[in-house]
Amino acid sequence: MCFQPNYFQKKPYKFPTEKSHNRSFQPKWITNDFAWLACSASEDHVYCKPCWLFFHEGVGKGGHQNPGKLVSVGFRDWKKAKESFKKHMEKEYHKLCVLQATSFLKISAGKQLDIASQLDSQRTKEIAENRAAIEPIIRTILFCAEQELPL
Repeated sequence: MCFQPNYFQKKPYKFPTEKSHNRSFQPKWITNDFAWLACSASEDHVYCKPCWLFFHEGVGKGGHQNPGKLVSVGFRDWKKAKESFKKHMEKEYHKLCVLQATSFLKISAGKQLDIASQLDSQRTKEIAENRAAIEPIIRTILFCAEQELPL
């Protein structure tokens, strides 16, 4: 699955270089530091996988953060790549999207219940706890009624 770390094409690919500076995308960026990157060889741009899939308008602190190039149009400033990737990792919307991607993977693998099931199981647990708490009160009231004692 595309969310898995180090997921990229298995066949060797020579990434295009900038004509003036001889810079290009470095596959080691994905394998070493930024497993969330996805490279589009046809566009010669990189994207953030979780943000590209899970980003919604109005997220981040105060809902004011706009998506960066890694989310919207693709990134290709290879000179400033690592610095830009590190800044992107600090964005609130990136952290939220990574969390959503992680939850998606856990739910898909059956390691975590989906939200509706989590809420339902929490509600069922709460009902059982409430019934256990009220049972001694009901027994006390019934005992008082049988003995004709005032409450």
